[in-house]
Amino acid sequence: RDRVLARLGGWAVVTGASDGIGRAFAADLAARGFPLVLVARREDKLRELASSLETSHGVACQVLVADLATTAGVQ
Repeated sequence: RDRVLARLGGWAVVTGASDGIGRAFAADLAARGFPLVLVARREDKLRELASSLETSHGVACQVLVADLATTAGVQ
């Protein structure tokens, strides 16, 4: 984990983090100690996930609400 963090930097960005495979990736990365930027459209689900991961794994989580399927969301 430390070698990966050193090579890739400190934060992992997970899109679609509010549900499904994105949520699973976020949980796996948090369990490995990565601080996370969680991105999805549903703020309530993102905040719930961030709180859960911070509590259970002691990692920092930032929430970014965006619909990456739209130009505005990408900007």
